[in-house]
Amino acid sequence: MKPALVDFHCYLDLFPDPITAVSAAELACIYTLTVTTTPKAWPRNRELTQGTKFIRANDRLKSIYGKSICRKLDTSARSV
Repeated sequence: MKPALVDFHCYLDLFPDPITAVSAAELACIYTLTVTTTPKAWPRNRELTQGTKFIRANDRLKSIYGKSICRKLDTSARSV
């Protein structure tokens, strides 16, 4: 078994080729939690991470005041 690595702060939407980044993280067994710089980027992150074993799209977005403005991290469909 490969060693488990963790990345809890990955800006998947900023990668030049996010599809390749997802494939590489899955192949390397890197547990990854994606974040975004804008709520508008979240749907694409969610789309890119559908069906992955090691990557989750974080939907716990924060306002500039630190209050949660979205629902909790979706763990109902998949668990790590």
